[in-house]
Amino acid sequence: MSRWLKPVVGLPGISPREICAAVTDAVQRDQDIVQLLRSGRPDAAFERLLDRYERKIFRLCCSLLRERAQAEDAAQESLLRIWKALPGFDGRASLSTWIYTIARNRCYTAIERRRESESLSDEAVAVEADAAADRHWLDLLAHPCTRFSPHVVPHPPDAIAIDIA
Repeated sequence: MSRWLKPVVGLPGISPREICAAVTDAVQRDQDIVQLLRSGRPDAAFERLLDRYERKIFRLCCSLLRERAQAEDAAQESLLRIWKALPGFDGRASLSTWIYTIARNRCYTAIERRRESESLSDEAVAVEADAAADRHWLDLLAHPCTRFSPHVVPHPPDAIAIDIA
């Protein structure tokens, strides 16, 4: 085989057999939780899941969000979603994969919300809004109907009206 066509399997220094063993261990480790779910005991399953995954979910959220307060919120929201969805877990993926996917998606949602709020609070947006309001009042004052009658034009919100009789 040429050096350009080497197969890419696994991680450097870790054999495919070791990867398979690690995945098998993860699935077997969560079998107790899955058995509790199958026996109709979702509360006990969630308690065991909390003991095993709560800190891991929080660390995942910290690594993605890079802000402790947001990570705490995302982890809490993730656990709530896991609690609500746990009775419907169907086992198509390993339990840990399912849990981390929920947590990761909550973090992505938090990142998107942060971007939206940052773009809304951008100083350039505020400056543009002020300029648009100024243009509105200037257009109103320049309109032919209001040019000759100052009583028709309402005062801008920050203007002081002085009545000279």
